[in-house]
Parts: sequence; structure tokens; C-alpha cells
Amino acid sequence: WKGGRILNKKYPLKTYYDKDIDILFKDQFEPKSSFVFKGNFQNGKFLLKNKTKIRKMFCYKKEPSFKKSKLILMVRLADVAHLAPPLDFYIEAIEDMQSKLGFKTKIEGYIASDTPNHKIVKKLISIYNYKLISKNATQTLKYAIRFRNFILTGGSYHWLAAFLADAEHVIYPEHTYMWHGDIYSDF
Repeated sequence: WKGGRILNKKYPLKTYYDKDIDILFKDQFEPKSSFVFKGNFQNGKFLLKNKTKIRKMFCYKKEPSFKKSKLILMVRLADVAHLAPPLDFYIEAIEDMQSKLGFKTKIEGYIASDTPNHKIVKKLISIYNYKLISKNATQTLKYAIRFRNFILTGGSYHWLAAFLADAEHVIYPEHTYMWHGDIYSDF
């Protein structure tokens, strides 16, 4: 809890699931004991409805946004490399982003990846001379929210970065719904 409230342990531990997320976000929700949430909040309509409240839960000191000519590619591969788009997706997305932003020359790019030694990541660094972000998950999220332009592989962590950044341009593969709910299209 943001306010540091300590919940009473004498009551039984209650478990909540995705079907209960509306209960958890009601203003009058006052649990008497600690609870467990066994879900993933991957419901776009719910997330959009609670956008302001969810953002307030992240107590990061908001650093100034980067200039519009910067781009971050968030490339998730590790356990879902078989679901990730091919190299061509990223190349087309970069070209599309450059066109959207009106930059004829290469824009300054950064790559955050859970698999920095994967051939896709290495090839993108080689082609575009993008910088690899070598930080832990929390530091990467705090850094990523300073960008305005995102190219994403998919997944809730990448979605969260663009969401917290209030990104202006986001490109992601449509088939990303295969491994989670539709958290993109409502935004």
C-alpha cells in the first residue's frame, strides 16, 4: 500500500482473482487482512477505466521526458521468442516511426531486452547503432517511461512502460494477444 498501512494478520488471508479486480479498485475497499491477487490485470477496458488510479500507485519520481527524436524498442524474447515478431517487424516499425516523426535521418534509439544476446537484438544494434539499456527491471521501467515513442514486442511489462510514459506513438504486433488479454487497443 502506498500509504504504508499494515494489515492485520489475525484475519484469514483472502485470495482475489482477475474476476475480482473491480472489487479491489472500489474506493470503499478496505481489507481487514493481507490478501493475495492471483491474476494479471490484463483487461484493457478495466485498465482504461482506472488509468489515473493505477498511475498513482507508481510512486516513481517522474524525470523529464526525452525529446521526440528518441525511441525505445522493448524486445521480449526469452520464454516467448517463438511468439515474438521477426526482425522484419522491427525494421518496418522503425521506418514507420521515423516517417511518423518526420525524421529523414536515423532517430536516436535504445533497446531494452530480457535477452540482449539474441540475434534479433544484436542485429538491430548493428543496423541502427542503437544503445542497449543494461538495467534491472525496475530501473529499466523508470528509464523507459521517459520516452514518448515505443516499439514493443508485446506483453504487459512493455505495455506498462508505454502506459506510465503516456506515450505518443506506440507500435506493437497485433498477434500479441496470443499470450495475454487485449491491453493495447483501448489505448
